Amino acid sequence: MNRLLISSFLAFFLSLSIGSFPGKASSGDAPVAVVTNVKGTVRIQKDTITSSVHIGTELHVGVVIEVEKGSVSLVFMNGDFIELKSGQRLKIGDSAENSVFIEEDITRGVAKEEVTVLGNVVVDRGSEVQRLAQLADVYGIRAAAEVVSVSPRLTISSKRPVFYWFDSDSSNAGKSRLYLLVLKNEKGDVVLRRRISGKVYRVNRYVFPARLPGFETDPGVRYSWGVFPYSRHFKLERAMPAAFVYADSLGMAEARQHIARLRAFLKKKIIDQTTFHLLASFYYTDERIRLFSDAFPHLMYVFKNHRELPYPAEQLALLCKKFGNSTSQLTKFFVNQAYRTRAGL
Repeated sequence: MNRLLISSFLAFFLSLSIGSFPGKASSGDAPVAVVTNVKGTVRIQKDTITSSVHIGTELHVGVVIEVEKGSVSLVFMNGDFIELKSGQRLKIGDSAENSVFIEEDITRGVAKEEVTVLGNVVVDRGSEVQRLAQLADVYGIRAAAEVVSVSPRLTISSKRPVFYWFDSDSSNAGKSRLYLLVLKNEKGDVVLRRRISGKVYRVNRYVFPARLPGFETDPGVRYSWGVFPYSRHFKLERAMPAAFVYADSLGMAEARQHIARLRAFLKKKIIDQTTFHLLASFYYTDERIRLFSDAFPHLMYVFKNHRELPYPAEQLALLCKKFGNSTSQLTKFFVNQAYRTRAGL
C-alpha cells in the first residue's frame, strides 16, 4: 500500500477517534472522566448514538455508560474512582457525586461506599483532538534503518531507569541481534558497558542491576547513553545519542510520593494493574510534571497487554514525539500499529 493511501486511511481513522463517538466532544469541551479498564461488553450512549467503550475512552457530562456484561473502571478528573458491574448504567456528571445510576424506571445518586477517593491522581489531559492531530504528519518521516536509543531522555525521577531501544530495520523484523549499551556520567566516564540482545523492529528494554557502582541518582545528576549494533571494536570516545538528568529534589519527592500512593491503592486491590499504569502515565506526561521517560514503561505495559486497542500505541507515539526527531522512527512505528488496529489488520 503506498504512502499516500496509508496517510489518507490514517487521517480517516484518526478523525473517527477524535470526533464521531458519543463519549467525545469538541476540542473546547473538556472530559470529566476517563475509562481505565474494561472487561466484557460496555457501551456509551448520548441521544440516539451508541458506541463501544475501550481503555482510554474519555467521557463528557451527559453521556450514559452501560455495562452489558462484565465491568468497567472509571476515574473522574477530581480523583473519584468507581467500578461498574454487569447491568449497571451511569449517567455521567462532573464528578462521581454528581453522576446518577439509571435503574429501570428510576434514578439514584451514587452512594459514598460506591466511590473511592484516590485524591489528586488524574491531571489535566488537555484536548484529545489536539493531541491526536499531532500524529497526522508522521508518514512524512523518512530515514535510513538505524538503532534508536529511545528512553530515558530529558528529566527523570526513577532511581532505576529502564532503557529502551528500537532497531528500525524493518526488512529484518523479528530477527535477534546483539547490541552494546553504553552509559556515561557527566564527566564522560563509562558507568556501564554491556552486551545485550534484542529483536529487530521491536521495542526492546534493559534494566541494569539494582546496585550499579558509580550510578548516582542525586538531583541534577546528568548521564548520556546509547545502544549500538554490537562490535568488539566499538570506540567509547564517540558521542552518545541520548541523555537524561535527574529532577530537582522537590520534583523527585513529589513524583515518588505520587506513585507510592498509587501503588498503595494497587496493593489494596482498589485499582487494577491497567488502571495503575494509566494513572501513572497521566501524571508523568502532564505538561506541569514533564517526566516523560518515567511514563514510558507504564504505557508499554498497557501496550503489551492490550495490543488489540489503538489507544496505547497512539499514546506512545505522542510520547515519542516529545523526545524529538531522533526517535521519529519509533513514533512512526506506533502510529502504524494504531492504524492497523483501527483498520482491523
